[in-house]
Amino acid sequence: MATKIYVSQIDTANSTGGQAAANSFLIVGNNGPEWSNVSIFELYGVDPNELVGYTGSTGFTGSIGSTGYAGSIGYRGSLGSDGPQGAVGYTGSAGAGYTGSTGSVGYQGSEGTVGYRGSLGATGYTGSAGSTGFTGSLGTTGYFGSTGFRGSVGFMGSSGSMIFTNILDVPQSYTGYANGFVRVNQNANGIIFDTNTYITANIATSLSLSGNTILNPSFKSFSEVVATKGNSTSTVVIDIRDGNVQTTTLNAAIVDLVLETAGLISGKMYTVTLFIKQDATGGRIIDWSNQTVYWPTAEGTYDATYGPSLSTTANYTDIITLTTLNAGSTWYGFLSGKGFATT
Repeated sequence: MATKIYVSQIDTANSTGGQAAANSFLIVGNNGPEWSNVSIFELYGVDPNELVGYTGSTGFTGSIGSTGYAGSIGYRGSLGSDGPQGAVGYTGSAGAGYTGSTGSVGYQGSEGTVGYRGSLGATGYTGSAGSTGFTGSLGTTGYFGSTGFRGSVGFMGSSGSMIFTNILDVPQSYTGYANGFVRVNQNANGIIFDTNTYITANIATSLSLSGNTILNPSFKSFSEVVATKGNSTSTVVIDIRDGNVQTTTLNAAIVDLVLETAGLISGKMYTVTLFIKQDATGGRIIDWSNQTVYWPTAEGTYDATYGPSLSTTANYTDIITLTTLNAGSTWYGFLSGKGFATT
């Protein structure tokens, strides 16, 4: 048969048959056992909101509570009359609270009341297992300082001030412009798209290398441009930029021959071969005094002004080669051939 223990039996402040609040449990207070309905969190002084937090550093292991003193053994009372068997107390609620004090064992009649079993010295709270220190929030792994942005490579300083002119023929699409490039137009006032092919296996247009060096070429079946000057009159200008082979017909008694030096670079060798023909009259003479030409003395007699003796027969042709190493300051002259009858 179940036995009831009223609140009044535990706490005399309650009336007989009174009830404790729901979820209450027994604790030992200053005045003896009593019901308590305080929260287990309040009891331990814990904020329930803090139970779940960041996993922090592992808290210190709480010190083990001191073991409560064992209650003093009561005096053995004198053997009295058998008393009624004391009601068996409720088994302490299984909450995380203190182990309910064992219901006082009723006095065993005849054997003097076994002095209260010094209420199991409230099992010295197993030093509230130092609440496994809230697994301290793993000190929020300090945000990985974001990898600083890699400084963008500074813009290459522009080479002085440069006005970039308009592209004059920007297409609506790039169809037909495959492999094209942009270049400055002929008027030098804008940029245009150019799809021409200038260097192929068979170059079909003039190519200017602007004085650049060609390394290790192998020429085969090449030719040289011939610049025809025609009748010389009293002056004929020989400009290597017109061609390295030039022809002229002398049709004045004395023809002033001028070697143009514009565009020549000192330290590079320039050579021009002249085919000089007498007109139908013959006896024409060339005046070389506008430049310094060195002639080989071993080949004959040369006049300081008129150079070597050339053919004077009408319609005869002589071949002369001129070479300079210092941009035309001085020349070396060679009478390569004389007296070709070209009537």
